[in-house]
Amino acid sequence: METKTLESIINTILDKFNSDINTLVESETNFSSNYFAYNREGKRSWDGIQRCMYKGCKSSTITGSHTLQEAGPLKNIAENNYVYQPNPYKGEVNMEKKPIRVASTFPGFCEKHEDIFSPFEKKKEISEESHVRLQVFRTICRQIYLLKHSQKNSTEMQGKYNDIKRQYFKDRLAEAGIVDDIKNHVQTLMNRSIDLRLDFADSIKKLAESALTEAKSLYESIIKDIEENQSSRIYNYVFKLDISFPVALSGFGNFYAYKGSSTDYVPLVLNVIPSKHDTILIISGPIRYKKSIKSYMDHSTQNELFAICMIEQWMLHGTDHWFIKPSVWDNMEKTKRELILGEILDLNKDINSISPVSIFDDLKYSIIHFIEKGMKVDEIPYPIRLVIEREKAKMNNLDTSNKKSFEDMFGNLLNNSL
Repeated sequence: METKTLESIINTILDKFNSDINTLVESETNFSSNYFAYNREGKRSWDGIQRCMYKGCKSSTITGSHTLQEAGPLKNIAENNYVYQPNPYKGEVNMEKKPIRVASTFPGFCEKHEDIFSPFEKKKEISEESHVRLQVFRTICRQIYLLKHSQKNSTEMQGKYNDIKRQYFKDRLAEAGIVDDIKNHVQTLMNRSIDLRLDFADSIKKLAESALTEAKSLYESIIKDIEENQSSRIYNYVFKLDISFPVALSGFGNFYAYKGSSTDYVPLVLNVIPSKHDTILIISGPIRYKKSIKSYMDHSTQNELFAICMIEQWMLHGTDHWFIKPSVWDNMEKTKRELILGEILDLNKDINSISPVSIFDDLKYSIIHFIEKGMKVDEIPYPIRLVIEREKAKMNNLDTSNKKSFEDMFGNLLNNSL
């Protein structure tokens, strides 16, 4: 075949592939079954036996360590021993029903080191600083395991995706009558193709590598604090909210600390631990950011309304590792549920970002009613009055024009990596 004709065929195949991110998905009838079956395998491998994550231990893990205690916070929000958890899958975020026996589990610790959490698990409450350190420790451990598992799974899924992509190019060449030197022509197409899916995967891997470095640093600090029985490296701010909150949360978030002209990214460990009568809120970070963390929490916990808004921001712009009482979720309007799940995809925001959607309307209404009943409007402090008006507007706003999607997340990540 003439070189010009071959080049024209290759360019035609490339033009079709490069012009539409979904070309491969739509052309290969087995794409979804192959790709997402592999994703399911990755999820199943999550619970495999690993080496204990306590520093220096070489023993094997038990079947499943809970990041959030099954008989404590999870039991408190469960209905018929089930909770709901947001679950990103097949291009969208859905709410998944989970039994509390497996909710928040990961292969974290051997039998001996699983027992270090018993002092507060037996009491079903976190009441001492040593308990706080242990809860923060296992949150960090889960994050490290999550990031390592995601890296491994992502690399293997990229390999599977490239296999499907090579077959797609091979089939297009065959349709065009190209039979010689197929392997080299396929590689030419692979090298010259523009693939936003792979660019997105590379961006995710870079973010995961950076996050893993941060999590490992926090691990080294918290393990020393535990062994020395003092919080000298990780600062923990603990606040008791006098409400039994319908959410349990344990994961990572961040905000930015400003010092003069410099801006620091601050990795944070977040926990929301509900019990029968109240809820413990814990935020932890490197001790050098104690002032910033304390300032953030002092402001965010000055009253119950502010605290609820803060928890919503942790859920939407911090971690997706949270669980909610099923009836609370089921009683929300469908549009509101969609807006909440879509907001999780906005990776440009941090826990200081005001949530555009309200989650716990009933709780807020009761608090706002109590404030307004006890004071005249002009007697309510101006900062509180502003938040009340903002939250009222959010509770009544079901506008979906700014609803986030996976495509938005792709674009944001790719733009930030350029």
